[in-house]
Formats: sequence, structure tokens, C-alpha cells
Amino acid sequence: MAETRPHITISGDDRYGVVASTSHESHVADHMLRRVGFERLPDSNHYGLREPDRDPTRRGQQAVQSLRAAQYTVTSDAAYDVSVQTAPRTNRDPLVQLKNRSAVLVARAGEAASARALDADIRAAQVVVLDQVRDPEGTLRAVGTDLRTREGLLLHGEGDLRFVESRLEHTSRAFDAFYAMPGNERRDPRLSMMQRAQAATAISPARAGAVLPQQPATTVAYRSATAPQQPARAR
Repeated sequence: MAETRPHITISGDDRYGVVASTSHESHVADHMLRRVGFERLPDSNHYGLREPDRDPTRRGQQAVQSLRAAQYTVTSDAAYDVSVQTAPRTNRDPLVQLKNRSAVLVARAGEAASARALDADIRAAQVVVLDQVRDPEGTLRAVGTDLRTREGLLLHGEGDLRFVESRLEHTSRAFDAFYAMPGNERRDPRLSMMQRAQAATAISPARAGAVLPQQPATTVAYRSATAPQQPARAR
């Protein structure tokens, strides 16, 4: 029987900004939330979006989209649910429609500006893409590093529609998350490097079972010194 994905809720919080919670404890959900930019809040079962003051609406929307693409059931506030924002409105009030349309346009403009900035950074070699793969949904996922901050990056999309999914403190952590991503069949190149290093320093079984030839033991005998012979005297 297939494992049931945990239910994730994402909402706004006055203190922590964008907050996520799960219906039950799961190390897989914990890993996925960290991948999309969340971290466990102190003394709590909830997660807060890292750098809560940095473009929280757009990053919250990206987190919702990424979790749903990974087949998680996600409910969220309307501000972070792009499908709700783009759905047809039943309210015919022109002012309400204009407000909703403006909010969608602002969100899309912000996403487009971020994508263009990222594309420019990649072209300028300030952000380096280290590996990439298409997930089961057809989205191009990548791992990279920001040479200016030495942060590891998880990216999704391509060209001028590529976005930063999350920033991690070290590139090695970004590699860990990238190669643990569901549907990623690429092998972590660091493992093969470690295996080659171990093979280079290991003793082969043939040599391990060989018996080195022993040098024959030698015995050194010492003779006591004899008195020199005296010449015979003539009689």
C-alpha cells in the first residue's frame, strides 16, 4: 500500500512570517520543508520560512508549488496559493476584480524580475549551476552555488524562468538535498570520488593473502684469537 503523504498547511504569522505545519511527524516532510526554505521554529512543531522579510509572498508561493509538485497535499492562505489567485472570480464587483487582478500582476512581475536577475547572475558566472535533472513532472531542477555568498542553491525552471527554490548555508547541503530529491536517479558524484580514493589506498585481496619470502637466518660464528706462533730457535 502506498504511503500517504502528510498534509501540509502554509499560512501567514505576525511574528514568524510564513509558517508551515504538518498533520503528523514525518522525517520525509521535515526534509522537504527544509528543501523549500523552511526551518524548524524553536520549541515548536511548526516551521518558519528562512529570511522571513525577504520577498515572503513570492517565496511562499514557490514553496507551495514545489511541495505540490512533489505530490504533497498542501493547503495555504490565498496569498500563497497561485491557483486560487488565478481562478475565475464569482464576485462581479469591478473594484474587487481590479484589486485581485492587480495582486496577481504584481506577484507575476516580482517572479519575472527575480527570474531575470537569476539568469543574469548565471550568465555573469556569479551563480554556478553544478548539476541538473528533470523531475517526474518535467520541471528542470538544479543545484548550484552563489560565489558571492558561498551559499548552496536549489533551483527550478530554466532560462529566464528559473527561480531559486531555497538557499542553504553550504553547497554540500544543497548537494545532499538535490541527490535525495524524489525521482532523482542521478548518483552523487562525491560518493564515486570517495570510492575511488578508498580503492586507491586499499590492499588488493591477492596481495593481502600473499606470503612474503623470508630471508634465511644467518649465524655468525666468532673464533677466539690464537697466540701467534713463535719461530723455532736453532740448537
